[in-house]
Amino acid sequence: MGTIFRKTFTKPLPAGAKIIVRDGERLARWKDAKGRTRTAIMVGDDAADPNRIIATAGTYTAKYRDGNGRVVEVTTGCRDQDTARRVLADLGRRRELVLAKVITAAENAVADHQSTPLD
Repeated sequence: MGTIFRKTFTKPLPAGAKIIVRDGERLARWKDAKGRTRTAIMVGDDAADPNRIIATAGTYTAKYRDGNGRVVEVTTGCRDQDTARRVLADLGRRRELVLAKVITAAENAVADHQSTPLD
């Protein structure tokens, strides 16, 4: 089986953000484009690194072992955890088909590529 999670990443401090300290933790507070107040944890120190904030991805990522035995991370494109689990279950079923030699790894790769739009 596999797991689903939301990836975290860092990005530059937004313009107009105020730096606050709460419980010994540095936070940045700013208003986004829609006028909502946002708060995020800051990383990096004042002297050496530029200030950055930790952000979380909007969609879930599935991490599983494919039919070739490699650990693969694939974005599910789902914002809902239950839907992301269903996508992970479908990926797990395809893995089992490859392991049972019902389909080949190449056919599995072709199935992945079929959803790619043509320009």
